[in-house]
Amino acid sequence: MKSLMIALSAALVLGTSAFAADHKDRNGPCKDDGARFCSGKTWGKGLGKCLKGHEAELSPACKAKLAEKMQDRKDLKENHEHEAEAKSEKGEAEE
Repeated sequence: MKSLMIALSAALVLGTSAFAADHKDRNGPCKDDGARFCSGKTWGKGLGKCLKGHEAELSPACKAKLAEKMQDRKDLKENHEHEAEAKSEKGEAEE
């Protein structure tokens, strides 16, 4: 149980840190595309969804960044689901 809590905490901290770094990175590969297609939006505040809607028009670097962010989000969700399953299974085994 303790190791699961440590793993969940680490995932949360790492995910939050990665988001904060990208959120502050106003000069990233999607800067120009974001300004052109999604003015006023930022990562975590609609930018990813907006850029996805303009995917065919994005620069190659921005497309790559968007794909990376989508994969990170998918991986984080899958890790959370696996950890929740493991916790549930462990709880059932202890009963």
